[in-house]
Amino acid sequence: MRRPRARRSPTLVAVAAAALLVAAPLTSGAAPPVDRPRVVAYYQTIYETDVDGRHYVDPTPLVGAATDVNVGAIHLNDDGSLHVNDITADHPELVPMWADLAAMQDAGVRVHAFVGGAAQGTYRNLAEDFDRFYALLRDFLLAYDLDGVDLDIEEPFSLSDTIRLVEALRADLGPDATITLTPVATDLAGETDFSGGFAYADLEAAVGHEIDWYNTQFYCGWGDLASTATFDAILANGFTADRVVAGTVTHPDNCRGWVEPDVLDATLTEIVTAHPTFGGVFGWEYFNALGHDGGGRETWFSHLRDVLADPAPPAPVAPGRLAATHARLAAGDEQTVTGTGFVPHEALDAAVTLDVDLGVVAADADGAVDLTFRLPDDAAPGEHAVTVRGAGGTAVAAFTVTAAVVGPDEGPDTSGPVDPGAGDPVGPDADGGAGAAAGPGALARTGVQAGQNVGVAAGMLAAGAALLLGRRAAWSPA
Repeated sequence: MRRPRARRSPTLVAVAAAALLVAAPLTSGAAPPVDRPRVVAYYQTIYETDVDGRHYVDPTPLVGAATDVNVGAIHLNDDGSLHVNDITADHPELVPMWADLAAMQDAGVRVHAFVGGAAQGTYRNLAEDFDRFYALLRDFLLAYDLDGVDLDIEEPFSLSDTIRLVEALRADLGPDATITLTPVATDLAGETDFSGGFAYADLEAAVGHEIDWYNTQFYCGWGDLASTATFDAILANGFTADRVVAGTVTHPDNCRGWVEPDVLDATLTEIVTAHPTFGGVFGWEYFNALGHDGGGRETWFSHLRDVLADPAPPAPVAPGRLAATHARLAAGDEQTVTGTGFVPHEALDAAVTLDVDLGVVAADADGAVDLTFRLPDDAAPGEHAVTVRGAGGTAVAAFTVTAAVVGPDEGPDTSGPVDPGAGDPVGPDADGGAGAAAGPGALARTGVQAGQNVGVAAGMLAAGAALLLGRRAAWSPA
């Protein structure tokens, strides 16, 4: 908890900022790190406009809802000025914000400045003239008595420059200041290098001991929190759960990657249950956050704080339901199996009792699946099934593969190898041949090499020849 201190005068803050006074490191007034999990609110839209006009966005309802607030974006401009978004830090419009943030610090909320973001130039200036632009940033952080800094690098900035910046900030701000970075999730997973152009595993190895955590962007196409898949990939890349504060958008309009609240709750519950040291969650951004159950925007954050602090045991989940489109079909035919009632977006284990690879299968946003595949040309006659296993258990769809039927002039040529891929599919549902285009979600046709199971197939044909002689197959719909 932050040590109580006198509320700062907005006028004094503005004067300090204008002079960019070099104060003592933040150790004297900084709070010790809060217990995990953290809930971080990004506070960039400071004034909003609606039908009633332009209004100040009051951050103080976040007290008790969020553990940390990141205010910004802080830009280091080519002309040597520092802006909070598009105005100077000492602009009169920001006086109420600085006063409210100081009061929130006194109430135990840690306030950090996030630097950079989508606007380009800040990190280019730091790379090209470090001494000049670093001093500008450092003096701003000290003048406004902030608890730390969040480096949101969204332009080229080398690993060596990032290490230099982190080490300089730690030396000047002191051991209790917070230093975080905001990479996209796939960067932390080692799959991309969007956030600066370097490997974050290398940064962690070099100066991870100086970085408190990573505010990780699971949105805008860089992963999402609809499942634990990207989080698991981050752990597989060598990061531990306590290093990751997983971020998502608080409103569908903010960026691609919005996750429905019940799905988000389930994913975070799964993560924190499996990894009790999980770093927490952040929301982009505060001003238009969709409140929980119709509450104010701060309830988006307070609800997730409750979810992470006391994750509810998962509710019982019923197994999904499957149905095969064709109850009977022949080798080489196409089958479609549909399913409902699975957990939305969950990864599923799916298999067929034939030589068919269904690949990676996942339920859609409605908990439905749609699997289309082609039976091997040498599929054994008899009963077969597709099984799909989800959180609630296993669902099964059975179907029958019929034996091939030949007429009196269509006996097998036993003089040489049989090509199981030759000829057209047999049966009432054989609407297309081997080259027919599959529907959405269709998977590649799999089969076997020519000559496999020839002995078995020939024996079966010989055994049935007497019964089948003189007539062609008569098929009835399933």
